[in-house]
Amino acid sequence: MHPTDGVAGTYLQEKLGYHSVEEGVGILIEDWPVQFIPIAESVQEEAVMNARRVTFGDNRTPVFTAEHLAAELLRSGRLKDLVRVIDLMKSDQFDAALFQDVVQRHGLSAKWKEFVVRFDLEA
Repeated sequence: MHPTDGVAGTYLQEKLGYHSVEEGVGILIEDWPVQFIPIAESVQEEAVMNARRVTFGDNRTPVFTAEHLAAELLRSGRLKDLVRVIDLMKSDQFDAALFQDVVQRHGLSAKWKEFVVRFDLEA
C-alpha cells in the first residue's frame, strides 16, 4: 500500500491542500481536477521520461510534450481524445516529424492511418 492510499492518504493529501474530486477519480490542485493514471503503455513511459519541467507557482512539474500527449490520445482512441489530437496538431509547439516518430516507434501507425481517414486529413 502506498502512503497516499486509504484514509491516511486522504488525510495527508488534504493536509497538503489537495481535495478529492470524486472517489477514485483524482484530486483538486489549485481548483483544477487532476487525474493520476498509472503508466501502462510504452508511449506513456516515454512521455514521462521526456516530460518538460515547467514552473507552476513555486513548483517545477513535469508536463508531457505535445507530441507525446497527442500519441497517447491517439492510442486511447476515444472521440473526445481524437478531437484533442487535432487541436494539438494546430499548435505552434507541435512538431509533426517528432509526432510521426513517436507514432511509429510505439506501434500506432494503424491508428494514425484510421485517424487520417476518419477526419479526412492529409497524412
